[in-house]
Amino acid sequence: RFVADSRSAKEGNFGLGKRWFSDDNRYIFGFYDFYDRRHTELSNTVNQLTVGLEVMSETWDYRANFYCPENTQKVIEKNRETIRGEERAQFDGHTLKIVAEDTVKISTVREVALKGLDLEIGRSMPMFKPLRVYGAYYHFHGRSGVSSINGFRLRADLKFNSYVSFQIEGSHDRVRKSAGFVGISFRIPLSKVKEKPVSLSE
Repeated sequence: RFVADSRSAKEGNFGLGKRWFSDDNRYIFGFYDFYDRRHTELSNTVNQLTVGLEVMSETWDYRANFYCPENTQKVIEKNRETIRGEERAQFDGHTLKIVAEDTVKISTVREVALKGLDLEIGRSMPMFKPLRVYGAYYHFHGRSGVSSINGFRLRADLKFNSYVSFQIEGSHDRVRKSAGFVGISFRIPLSKVKEKPVSLSE
């Protein structure tokens, strides 16, 4: 999976997972493990490990994700400004010179990768099953003088057919404020596709 946003941040996710049916075929259980590599808007690169668990049925979905990044932080120069000093007259032999001592002001930003988790629950809409709506709570634990982040996320997934779906997502917290994403997913089956889908109860 590859994600890019309008602030020059890019992220690639590479992982494997496994799903299996419950004994009564009413639920699907899943486990997955991802290696994430993110290039931030401040031109910093962060690597992290993501572990996830999921339980799904024809109506409800439950997921929990745990994020463990490298214990890294980086100080990045954000802005450099030259401030003109006060001018003064100075004699150099028989020559009068006007001199000023300039000051360079440098603004820096410290970017810290935080460990965290999110918990999500979703369901299909009763009158329109191709649409599933999800709500999630996320927490990233602060360290090195950086505040913890707590927030909420809403997303919707509209399935057009067995291969294509459309997603829209919005999140909000006090640190990163509001953010939104839209996306399209393409599913490529690696096994023979059945002409008629089989329900979970069969």
